[in-house]
Amino acid sequence: MSWGLGWKRPSEVFHLTFNYGSEETLDDHSPSSSSSSSSRSSSESESAASASAPAPAPQDQELGFRIDLDWTAGDDEDQVALRLQSQIMVALPMPQDSVVVELKAGKEVEGNVGVDMKVLKRREPLRAVRLMRVGGSGQQSEGIGVLTRLLKSNFVPPGAAAGTSLSGSGGDGVVGFANHWMSVVVVNLNGCGLSVLPVELTQLPLLEKLYLDNNKLSVLPSELGNLKKLKVLRVDNNMLVSVPVELRQCIGLEELSLEHNKLVRPLLDFRAMSELRVLRLFGNPLEFLPEILPLHKLRHLSLANIRIVADENLRSVNVQIEMENSSYFGASRHKLSAFFSLIFRFSSCHHPLIASALAKIIQDQGNRVFVGKDENAVRQLISMISSDNRHVVEQACSALSSLAADVSVAMQLMKSDIMQPIGIVLKSVGPEELISMLQVVVNLAFASDTVAQKMLTKDLLKSLKLLCAHKNPEASPLTSKLKSLFSCFCCLPSTTCKSTYFEVKIYFLVSVACRQQLASPLTSKLKFIFLFLLLAVNNLQVHLLRS
Repeated sequence: MSWGLGWKRPSEVFHLTFNYGSEETLDDHSPSSSSSSSSRSSSESESAASASAPAPAPQDQELGFRIDLDWTAGDDEDQVALRLQSQIMVALPMPQDSVVVELKAGKEVEGNVGVDMKVLKRREPLRAVRLMRVGGSGQQSEGIGVLTRLLKSNFVPPGAAAGTSLSGSGGDGVVGFANHWMSVVVVNLNGCGLSVLPVELTQLPLLEKLYLDNNKLSVLPSELGNLKKLKVLRVDNNMLVSVPVELRQCIGLEELSLEHNKLVRPLLDFRAMSELRVLRLFGNPLEFLPEILPLHKLRHLSLANIRIVADENLRSVNVQIEMENSSYFGASRHKLSAFFSLIFRFSSCHHPLIASALAKIIQDQGNRVFVGKDENAVRQLISMISSDNRHVVEQACSALSSLAADVSVAMQLMKSDIMQPIGIVLKSVGPEELISMLQVVVNLAFASDTVAQKMLTKDLLKSLKLLCAHKNPEASPLTSKLKSLFSCFCCLPSTTCKSTYFEVKIYFLVSVACRQQLASPLTSKLKFIFLFLLLAVNNLQVHLLRS
């Protein structure tokens, strides 16, 4: 006796949603939990496509409506497209009267305004399209063929004028049929199993958001550069090995997300993308990071195994280091190895967002030890204090101050000639940068006697003298302020020395240092000088906050 067991494999069902008048319900890259109102429970293998009735907005139809369409994988795509097209025509509500008001300058009397009013019958424009794949198993179908065929249709109903368009009316006075697709601003094709992106999508002139996550795309078409209005492009969890250079033509792009692909050396030209705020490259085996310095508005960056998010003014920066992705570091590699190899290779570390992230990363003791052993990282950090960007200078000084507290790293900083750029910057920066720079000097001096001896040179003392002698119309001769030293050091500056108390402190420090006779070996007593320098820095910070 033999037993046989058989079952019917569930059919794949594709769900297509059109939003008219509003794209809010589709403006999300997450999979939708909504389903078509048409019944699919009778027979999943039924080949006939179905369309639900329009779903009006809760309060007013002017806010938009939705049409849901379903079909089963394996059906003839041409036949399905024809059925869906006819069902869309039936499901679309009747056009509504719309009053168009146009103001014109008066021709006869200057200052008069003419009002031109006319009534047109309008349909809500198609704003968003989402294609979903529901159920099924085994070999997966894409389902994009049906959508491609629909994109090629004009949806001109019987009796409608051929000249009907979104911008004008045909013989029947109805606006919005012939260019049915031209008003689309959102296309969501997440999780559709796409291996090729249809070029028809690149012909949507108003498209702003394109979601292509969780597909099988290895390349993107060069025609993507035709989408001049594109603001958001998400292609996460695909198999991209390259990015078309034509993407640089999308100058209005604000978000570019390419996480978890196979990008190694992406040719991304950001020079024209001044609006880009979000760049996600997390989870790619990158060997090269494109130049990001032109991205002045960048506030969200994911790279290697690091995610960086900052507020508009870079005052709050959050850095997440993920350890789950073991492809970036083996047992012998540090968690920051991949990230540092990218940002320290060229000038990426000079970007304000990355500079802020570095300052935060180096606050961790373990990270400081790792950075201190990387000679290239140390040199790049030192180069950052010569940046033209004040924020970069401040963040670099913050990072270097943390590093300088370690004796071995302080010695490495001295070997990398950190005092040369410090001497230059001390002559040309404002109070905020000066505080940061002096903090580096203080920490270096307290690292060890050897470091203090190497750094306290005539050039440094000359720079300090110049600081206290800089032109200030409110400053009286510094010698007359020596009587105010204790009030300056121990409390807020008095009204008699408020404008020059910092210069007095520096002058005092210089005087003490000069009396040490630099020709003789320096001793640990010089640390006392830098202790007063540290007090000066702290008092200056209080002064800036209260002034």
